[in-house]
Amino acid sequence: MTAPLAAEDAPAKINLALHVRARMADGYHALETLFAFTRFGDRLEAFAAPDWSLEVSGEGAGATGPEADNLVLRAARAFAASTGCPSRY
Repeated sequence: MTAPLAAEDAPAKINLALHVRARMADGYHALETLFAFTRFGDRLEAFAAPDWSLEVSGEGAGATGPEADNLVLRAARAFAASTGCPSRY
């Protein structure tokens, strides 16, 4: 396997408190939260590929649902479409 172009740890967090406040003009709600990071989390790695794709692996990978519903992949594709960024790095 080739080395990733980039890699980053994404520590998990535990919400200790979450308050949903008033609805803002854009339709979203203001939030107040108190959280703590854990020593657990994910490792994100980016590899060159012919198109946008996502591979989820590990113990809980099956619970992430179908690739088409993945928010990370949907955000990457939306970013590419809105900026004219090519699908290939």
